[in-house]
Amino acid sequence: GLQASADELKKRNKQFHLVLQAVEYITDGRIRFRRPSEADMRWQTNAALAFGVKGFSYYSYWAKQQNSFGGDHVDGSSFITHDGRQTPLYHAVKKIHGELAELKYLLDCEYDDSTFYADESAAPEYVKFMYKRDLTGSVRIKECNTSALIITRLRHKTDGNAVICLFNAEDPEVNPVTAKIKAEFGGETVKTFS
Repeated sequence: GLQASADELKKRNKQFHLVLQAVEYITDGRIRFRRPSEADMRWQTNAALAFGVKGFSYYSYWAKQQNSFGGDHVDGSSFITHDGRQTPLYHAVKKIHGELAELKYLLDCEYDDSTFYADESAAPEYVKFMYKRDLTGSVRIKECNTSALIITRLRHKTDGNAVICLFNAEDPEVNPVTAKIKAEFGGETVKTFS
């Protein structure tokens, strides 16, 4: 979905804005969206930045007290409880927002292209549905221990530099592996950040 959206918005010369999931939601007695953790919020934020998202918001900052349509926003699973108290998720996302100040450079980048590096038989579905494109002129992956590595290329608007994002797209709840990657870049590396 991120690749398809980024491709279409690039064609139309439009900015990409995204709503991140920030509440546990239950429908028909089963969890539709799980209770988000700090790792989940980092995962969503990293994906958004890698695909050139210019701004993001959250669904939902404050879990709804009045629920309808057969669903329930679970109290305490979002940033603020029903009675107005800050949750651990509030503090985790506040910390992430503080760290984003160091990545401001990415907000001045435009999405160019994307692909994935994976053993397609082991890759999660959300990776298998992506278009596999050739970005080997920008980066070659020599070694990778995850089954879901997303590679995007952004272009900085001011200096024209290519920005290569290597994103460990493993679901942090299903497979919380720290990515170990060896990559060879197709140009001079000016700066790296994580």
